[in-house]
Amino acid sequence: MGGWAAWKAGALRKHLAAQAWLRSPGRALGRALSPGAALGVAAYFVTAAAVTGVGPNRLTIFLFGWAALAVLASVALGALLAMVLRRAIAAPTAMVALFAWFALPLGSLSPWLRGSNTASAMGTCCTMEQQIAGSTIFASSFVSLTTIVMSALLLSRQRSRSVWAVGLVGTLGVAATGSWIMTRDADASGLSERSQQPVCEHLDETSVCVWPEHTSALRATLMLVEEVRSQLGPFGVAVPNHWSESSILPAAAAFITVPDASTEIDRRFTISLSIIDELDCAREDAALTAFVSLHAGVPIDDLRLRIEPSAVDRASGLLGLPADQQRAWFDARAKDAGCR
Repeated sequence: MGGWAAWKAGALRKHLAAQAWLRSPGRALGRALSPGAALGVAAYFVTAAAVTGVGPNRLTIFLFGWAALAVLASVALGALLAMVLRRAIAAPTAMVALFAWFALPLGSLSPWLRGSNTASAMGTCCTMEQQIAGSTIFASSFVSLTTIVMSALLLSRQRSRSVWAVGLVGTLGVAATGSWIMTRDADASGLSERSQQPVCEHLDETSVCVWPEHTSALRATLMLVEEVRSQLGPFGVAVPNHWSESSILPAAAAFITVPDASTEIDRRFTISLSIIDELDCAREDAALTAFVSLHAGVPIDDLRLRIEPSAVDRASGLLGLPADQQRAWFDARAKDAGCR
C-alpha cells in the first residue's frame, strides 16, 4: 500500500506544484488516495478473516481495526515520501521501508521495535493465558496515528521539498521516540498475562469455565459434560467435576478448550481427551482414548480421522458387550497404561 501511495502521489506532485493557486494539495491527494486506501483496508479485513478463520466479535474487530491503522499509516507515509523523492525512487523506497517496518519487529527482541507495529504482537499472539500488552497497543497506535496525523498536516499545504523532507524525518523521529518511551520497560514479546477472568456456569456439582470470547459455547459445553458423565458412568470412567480453559483458574479444574467455531463432535472429542489427560497415564493408549470418545458420542467414522483407526476398531468391538465386561476391560487397560 505504501509503494502504491508513493507512486500515485508522485504522479500528482508535478500537477499540484504547477497549480500555484491550489493551497491545499492534501484535498487532491485525499481524493486520489482514499478509494485505494479503503480498498486496501477492506482487503486486509477479508484476508485476515479468511486466514484466521475467526468470525466477527468484539475482540477480532478491535484487533483488525487496530492493525488497519498501520495500513493507513503506510499510505500516509508513502504519500509524504513521494513529496521528497522522485516517483521512481519513492515507490520502491516506500515498499522496502514499510516491509521492514512490518517484518523486522517479528524477529526483534527490542521492546520498542516490536511495539512500533501491530504485526509483531499479532504474529506471536497468543496462548490462552496471554494477551497483547497495553504498552504494545498504545505504542503501535501512537506510531500509526502520529504518522497519519503529521503526514496529513504536512500535506495540507504547498511546501518546498526541503520542508517536506524535514517533516518526514520529524514524523519518523516523533513516532520512534514515542514508541521507545511507551515500551522501554515492557517485555520483549509484546505480550502480558491475561487480565480477564474465565466466565463460569454451574449445574449441580459440575462447573465449566471458559474465556469471555467463548461464552457462546459455554452452556452447550456444560450440558455435554453432564451428558458424557452419564454415558461413561456405567463403565467406571472418572469424569472431573470442574473444567476450565484456564490452566490456573479455578484451581484443580480439568483443562479444556472450547473454540466458538467448534462443532458438537469437536467438543465431545475435546472432553474425551481431557478425561484421558486427567487419568495421567504413564503411556499413551489410543484404544483407551477411542473407548472414551465412542461412549462420549463421537461417531466411529469421524473418530477414525482423529486417532489411529485400528484403535477405533478395537474399542468399537467392545460396544456390544455388557457394561461390566466393558468396565473390566477399561480397568485392566488403564492399569496396563499406568493410569492413576
